[in-house]
Amino acid sequence: MTHKILLIYTWFVRSLLFFAPDQPNIMRIRGWLYSLAMEDCGFDFQVAHSATLLSLEKLNVGDNVYIANNTSIFSNGGLTIEDGVLIAPGCVISTSNHTLEKGGFRFGKREEKPVFIGAGSWVAANCTIVAGARLPKQSMLAANSCLTRQFYKDCYMYAGVPANEVKNLGR
Repeated sequence: MTHKILLIYTWFVRSLLFFAPDQPNIMRIRGWLYSLAMEDCGFDFQVAHSATLLSLEKLNVGDNVYIANNTSIFSNGGLTIEDGVLIAPGCVISTSNHTLEKGGFRFGKREEKPVFIGAGSWVAANCTIVAGARLPKQSMLAANSCLTRQFYKDCYMYAGVPANEVKNLGR
């Protein structure tokens, strides 16, 4: 029952401030309203007007996190976004996958796995992050990439479909 109430709450927050401009103070108010239902949330959480956040009860966000326009976050399997993360427009983060059952995916059971995005990372525009994926600290997921597995090398650029190590960003 709690999950259904939180779905209504997220709809309410999104509807209430949808037409408000994406200025830092208004985006902070959006983030604060979402944080009231979240498992854990740091300060200065900013959410753009057209971002969709679902399953707030399993979402953990650090300090100074920004989520841009048209980003969809489905955190029913558990999502941790550490401090200083930037998520660009058009991204999809899903902590669950469908399974094949009875010859199709429509009626298969949902498989949930947590997703981790490390501190100081940047998820560039139009990226997809799927269940069980891990983006290390101070890393970049290049535009239009799909992160499908766990990586552990900090300060790297990951790119492609599926994403692989591309470049060391260390100084």
